[in-house]
Amino acid sequence: QLCNCINDARAIGRKLRSFGFDLTIVENGNKEAIDKAINEFSKKAKDADVGFVFYSGHGMQCHGENYMIPIGATLCSPADVDYHCNRASYVLSKLEDANCNLKILVLDACRTNPFTRGWYRGECSEGLGVMGAPSGTIVAFATSPDSVALDGYGGANSPYTQGLLALLDRPELDIVTYFNKVSSYVYKLTNMQQNP
Repeated sequence: QLCNCINDARAIGRKLRSFGFDLTIVENGNKEAIDKAINEFSKKAKDADVGFVFYSGHGMQCHGENYMIPIGATLCSPADVDYHCNRASYVLSKLEDANCNLKILVLDACRTNPFTRGWYRGECSEGLGVMGAPSGTIVAFATSPDSVALDGYGGANSPYTQGLLALLDRPELDIVTYFNKVSSYVYKLTNMQQNP
């Protein structure tokens, strides 16, 4: 159980709504609910200026793929991952289908994977791996590849979400500078433990 994921989603949602974004928020979603929301989002965001997907929760890397671990995932072995978890690459493909001018996927995931103990380490690992992204797409990770991000403390937000929120009110920053400054913010905030 993670303390801050719902707080993170709600805080990011409030901020984006204040900028005029139309939102869909899924809290404690199972695999089907998340897939359905991503599918509906892809249709709703067709040809929009910006398509933005934010995920806060457990994530893992298995067989070279990044996965978001939904509520209710039953993972007894690496063979279960593809069936019970949501592929991050699927989200990217649905962003591509939406044909937005700018596509952003933010993964505030990579918390400690609760399932890998006892599994063969070569198949699944903690943290997320590097992802290729289509042209016009930004993929932002809460921490560096194959590393674990911090959840933060109860009643607050994760360090990465804190960084995202702290700098969103800076309209002079272009998108690349913004994410670079968020990385520096989080690195300092976590005493060099987490480097997005």
